[in-house]
Amino acid sequence: QVTTMADNNNDAHMVGPNAAVGTIRIKEPNVFCGERSVIAVDSWITSVNLYFRLVNLTNGQEQLLYALSLLRGDAHLWYSQYSTTQGNTIPENWDALRQLIRNEFVPVNYTLQARNRMAKLCQKEKVADYINDFRRLKIQIPDMSAGEALDRFVRGLATPIRIAVRSRFP
Repeated sequence: QVTTMADNNNDAHMVGPNAAVGTIRIKEPNVFCGERSVIAVDSWITSVNLYFRLVNLTNGQEQLLYALSLLRGDAHLWYSQYSTTQGNTIPENWDALRQLIRNEFVPVNYTLQARNRMAKLCQKEKVADYINDFRRLKIQIPDMSAGEALDRFVRGLATPIRIAVRSRFP
C-alpha cells in the first residue's frame, strides 16, 4: 500500500480499499478494462483524479503506479505491450499515462460517430430513456450550440410530445 503524509500533521492517509478522509470512507475508482469509448475513458480518468484529490495523493509517480494497478483486460494488455516496445520504460507520471490512455482508447472520430447516432436518435418509448440517450451523445459533441441541441432534441421526440412541446414553447 502507498501512503502519503497529510499536509498539517503526521497522520498518514492510506491509499487503497480502506482509504478514508476523516470519517468518510473513500471508494476506490473502478478498474479500467480498455473500453474504446470517450465516455468510459473520461469517466474513469475523472474518477481516478477525484480519488487522488480525496486521499491527497499528489506525487506524480505514486499516482502513476496506482493508476497502472487499475488496468485490466485489454487496457493491461495494451500497456504491457506499450512498455515492452518502449524498452520497458514507463510514462513519467499520471498526466503522461492519462494522455496515452486517451490517445489509445478514445476513438479518433468519436464526435462524428456521436453526430451520426444523434441524427438517427428518436424517442421510441419513455421520454426519460430518450433524454438519457440524448445527453450521452450531446456530451460527445463539445461544439454543439445550445440552440442546435434544443432543435435536435425536440425533433427527436415522439410526434404527439413534439407537437405539445412546440405548441407551448414556439
